[in-house]
Amino acid sequence: MKNLFALIICLSFSTFLIAQVEEEEKTYRHSVGVNIKSIIGISDFGFFASPSSPYSFQYRFDTNKVGFRLGYGGSYSSTDSESDSNGSTSDYTRRLTDIRLGLDFAIFKYGKFEARAGGDFVTNLNYSKNEWKPSGQGQATFNESDYKSYGFGPVLVVQYHLNDRIMLSTESAMYFSRFEQENLTRSSNTNFEDQLTSQSGVVSNLFEAANLYLNIRF
Repeated sequence: MKNLFALIICLSFSTFLIAQVEEEEKTYRHSVGVNIKSIIGISDFGFFASPSSPYSFQYRFDTNKVGFRLGYGGSYSSTDSESDSNGSTSDYTRRLTDIRLGLDFAIFKYGKFEARAGGDFVTNLNYSKNEWKPSGQGQATFNESDYKSYGFGPVLVVQYHLNDRIMLSTESAMYFSRFEQENLTRSSNTNFEDQLTSQSGVVSNLFEAANLYLNIRF
């Protein structure tokens, strides 16, 4: 009888542990998302005449109350060309990087729809270089631009849960940033002396809800 009682207790405890594991497996705290707007070929569906969010990839970690979000977007292009007619050459390079780090929390849920509000810290780095050299007589030029901005602002996210692990989302944000920009120019007309100009200030950007993210939770 004692052995039977011990067996019942062990089975009950094992069932409880299995149920706990299954419950934990259903709690997906991580998610990664990719902007699929260009992949599926949709046009802007935002309501404002403003640029869409520059972030192509996003990651989030959810706690019971707050979600932490990370976004990244960027591009790189480089072109070297030579004219067949006059032999002139040009060299163009551009690097663009956008990073955001923030948090949000649920403010509304209805069925499979969910709205979240929060805030982000953002940075934008934009560097470009353009050099043109003639084959003979002509003005050779070199232009270099370095733009950096750092800021913050509120964000509103709308999500639609296709199932427990897959959801679609879009978002709108208003960022206020401090920027600094330097432009360097050299040309044969000025004996290739550096001509440096700089500017700084505060800028605001409204990003409309024009992107569509496909998010996978795990």
